[in-house]
Amino acid sequence: MALYINDSSITTMATFITSLNTFLTTGGAGNPGWNADRLVTGSGEWAVSKNDATTGEDVEVAFQWDTGAPNALGIYQYHSGLGAGNYVSGSFPYGQVGDSGNGAASTTDGTIQTARHAIITNTPLQYWAFTGDTWAYVVVQTSSTDYVHFGFGVLDRFNDWDGGAFAYGQRNQSVTATDPAVSEGATVLLDGLLRDGSSPLPTSGQELHAATVRCASLPGQVASGLWSVVMGNQTTLGNDRQAVPKARGLFIGGYRGGQLARETGVLLPSPSTGFVPGYPIQTMYWDKTNDEIYGPMGIMPGIRGISMQEFSAGDTFTIGSDSWMVFPSRKKDAGTSSSGTGNQGIMYLMST
Repeated sequence: MALYINDSSITTMATFITSLNTFLTTGGAGNPGWNADRLVTGSGEWAVSKNDATTGEDVEVAFQWDTGAPNALGIYQYHSGLGAGNYVSGSFPYGQVGDSGNGAASTTDGTIQTARHAIITNTPLQYWAFTGDTWAYVVVQTSSTDYVHFGFGVLDRFNDWDGGAFAYGQRNQSVTATDPAVSEGATVLLDGLLRDGSSPLPTSGQELHAATVRCASLPGQVASGLWSVVMGNQTTLGNDRQAVPKARGLFIGGYRGGQLARETGVLLPSPSTGFVPGYPIQTMYWDKTNDEIYGPMGIMPGIRGISMQEFSAGDTFTIGSDSWMVFPSRKKDAGTSSSGTGNQGIMYLMST
């Protein structure tokens, strides 16, 4: 099952979140059916959750924005251990039980931008949301050329392991006009390239912007650990926000890293001949304690990486019985502007 919406009537951060919440929490056959946990636009709080019927994995996510200066949407993932629908309304979105540690513990826009977030602005033009059984991906157009992505769901898991719920935001890196799409200072989706760099890239703290995946009892994982971050190789991975904080593990691969992205991400599509080589967003687990790599652990359902060379934002095409829509990871260009992302693209499943 896949379902999507496009809403061009939004005008502010609050109207965007309200519209998205209404779509995701609509129940009944064929509808997304996410649990409506929290929506208070006056304080900039939103939360939804859902249980995956196949694996039993719970997706619990929350969001915060600065109502005085609406711009960045802070993105949080937590694990209550009680199942979907157990958001604690007396706590902040970033103060939930079993929080992953990503997303700033703040209601101030400038601070929200220092950890996992998505820059929605308070003047979004329109958005698209793509959903399946237990996943939701959102694309927001913020200008005539720019798009921002965030989402959450459950991996299509390989093998038998405890976990699979994920959440991601987007960080843009605009320090150079030379290949900004492949900068280690940027991230989107479950992304294995993100990591600390050297000036002018961020020299620390990139683990706080990374996608998170819930996992437990993996080889080398700390006792009572709940989370891994998805990024490139670095020593500092940070702690979660459990009552007694625990170190996070490391998932690698994904959108801009790993074998699949390296070998198939360079293939160019030819829609006129029906050749549209999207590649899966696949993750691996790196037990850094024993220097062992396990996996593949799973892939993001309903989404692929793709070159935008033959596409424009919002183009659609059909593969078999599946319909897909494509967008640039930020702004399609010739790779010559500091805010451009060349032909780096993302394709979303619209319907099956």
